Order: sequence, then structure tokens, then C-alpha cells
Amino acid sequence: MAKKYAKALPDKNDAQHIARKAFDLNAEAIRGLVKQVDLLYKLAARVADQAAELAADEVISAVYDRRASAAF
Repeated sequence: MAKKYAKALPDKNDAQHIARKAFDLNAEAIRGLVKQVDLLYKLAARVADQAAELAADEVISAVYDRRASAAF
């Protein structure tokens, strides 16, 4: 894989533009991954908030056995 890229940086403007365009596909893929990670974080935070609300509810916490769910 190391042979795929030049060892020296391009010194001409046209060569620099060509080198930048070679990374466009990678940049787009990374942006998509960042969006997915952001969505996952938001969903996990929402789940944690809901769990905190349920744990604070006296009726639910009286019935809920936390030790049984810790095995999962």
C-alpha cells in the first residue's frame, strides 16, 4: 500500500490539486462515518437519559432487579 503514494510532496500547483483530489473519496467516506458516530452518540445519550428517568421512578425501581440485568 505504501507504493501507492509518492514519497515526496508535489511541488507544482497542478500536482498538488491532483494529490488533493485523490483523497476526495476518503474524505467523503470519513464524513459519512462521522455522521454515523454522531448519531450513535445521540442515541446512546438518549438511552442513558431514559434509563436515569426510569431508575428515578419509585414504582419501576421497586420491581426492577438491577443485579439480574447486569449479567447482560
